[in-house]
This record gives sequence, C-alpha cells and structure tokens, in this order.
Amino acid sequence: MRVGYILLSLLMSSGCSLFVPKATVPISVDSAQQDRESDTLIVMLPGRRSGEGDFRQQGFFDLVRDKGMDVLSVDGHFGYYMNRSITKRLHEDVIKPAREQGYTQIWLMGISLGGFGAILYAEDYPECVDGMFLLAPFTGDEKISEEIRNDGGLLAWNREFDSGKDYERRTWRRLQIEISRQDPPHVVLAYGISDRFADANAVIAEALPDSHVFTVEGGHNWDAWKPLWQNILDAGFPQRISSSSMD
Repeated sequence: MRVGYILLSLLMSSGCSLFVPKATVPISVDSAQQDRESDTLIVMLPGRRSGEGDFRQQGFFDLVRDKGMDVLSVDGHFGYYMNRSITKRLHEDVIKPAREQGYTQIWLMGISLGGFGAILYAEDYPECVDGMFLLAPFTGDEKISEEIRNDGGLLAWNREFDSGKDYERRTWRRLQIEISRQDPPHVVLAYGISDRFADANAVIAEALPDSHVFTVEGGHNWDAWKPLWQNILDAGFPQRISSSSMD
C-alpha cells in the first residue's frame, strides 16, 4: 500500500517539537454506545492537537445522538500518519468491524489532520465508507491549491503527475474523484473564514454544491468547529444524501 504523508511541513511550520506518540494496535476508540442502535455510524478523526476524547468533551457526540445516529471517535494521532498506518488501522479496527455489526451507512468526519486522514482512507478503501465530512481539512502545500485555482478549479484540473511520488496532488485527485463520482456528492465541507486553511478549503468549496458547504466567522479552533458541526447536522446530513441516492 503506497500512501503519501505530507505532514512534517505542517509540524515544523507550527513551531512544535518533533514528538510523535506511539501508534498502538488496535487503535484506541471512544464510542458513545456499546451496541449498534442505528443503521448510521459517524466515525470521527481528530486534529493533530486533539484526541478522540475531545469530541465527547466538546459535545459532538451529543449532537449526533440527538439526531438518532451512532457515533465514535478514534485516537488517530500524528504517530499513525508518520508510520503510514492510519488507513489500515481505521479499516481493520473500526470500519470493517462496524460493517460486520450491521451498519449500512458509515461516514467519516475529520477535523484538520483528521480531514486529511479521511481523504487518505477514501484513496485506499474507496468503496468502504459512504461519505466524508471535512471540517477545516489540511490538504498539504498551498501551492497545489493555488495551481488548481489557476487551472480553473478542482473539477477542471487535469494535470498529469507521478502518483507514486507526488502524494499531494494525489490527495487532491482523490478529492476530485470523490466529488465527481456521485450526484449529489458524498462530501460535505465546513470551515471558519479566518481559518489558516481557508484559502485551500475555498478551492474545495468551489467544486461542491452550495448546500454542501458551511462557513462561520472564526479560525482553526473548536469555537468555529462546534457550530459548523451543528449546522451540518441541522441541515439533515447525512440522511439527505442517503435519501437522494435512493430516489
């Protein structure tokens, strides 16, 4: 499995020490329920500075449960990205067992680095989840998003590249595929307009229907992410996409 990780630049540019926690097997999971209570499961992937317990503490679990869906979060910390095991652990320890439990709808929700992880999972296991919620996703070097914008946007972007080496463009290509392959797309984007990834996120937003894009005043923090998540759920996602696909 060849998966690219463009993450050292993110770590170094933030001025953080190069401490990488150990990636354990299986990956740690925080679940809102012991047994399946719904046909729909939301799997949450944290950002680089967060852990799986933060979703519970910030009220994200309660928001999902109030809509009648099941939810869990994984401790998808930086160590899993650095040793290139995040997608395998997510598949073997979370997604595959969830399917075996009977879930018919499984959506990934990733914040920042977790959004990047969701895209990586879609690249490695494209048929194994039903959609993605990307909250302020990290997508690599901003030069790539500028290139895509200058080429006419994500849906028009058609440059050739070495997919075995150019992992950043490969990630954007996966986004392009995921947005294009279904109508309506099974991708929902949300970000604060002052977020440090807002310019890159806006390139994704331009490729999506307006109904699939949510913004608020705010930056790269929980003060923006919680109302964004509330707005997504209040708009009827993911059920509105599931019902549209069956029409």
